[in-house]
Amino acid sequence: NKVWGLTTAADIWLVAAIGMAVATGWYSLAAVSTLVAALGLPLLAPLSHALGRIGERHEKVKMKKSLKK
Repeated sequence: NKVWGLTTAADIWLVAAIGMAVATGWYSLAAVSTLVAALGLPLLAPLSHALGRIGERHEKVKMKKSLKK
C-alpha cells in the first residue's frame, strides 16, 4: 500500500489557496506564498525522494521477515 501523488495534490491545494488570496485582494499574502512555494518546493524535493527510498527499504525488509514465517 503506497500513496502516490500526495505532493501533487498538495501543490494543487497551494495554487488554489494562492488564487483565492488574489481573488479576495490579499496580494501580499499571495506574493509571499508564491515565493515561499517557488523556493521551498525545489529545495524539499531531494528530501522527499530520500524519504521515499527509506520507506521502500523498510517495506522490503518487512516483507522478507514475513516470508520467513
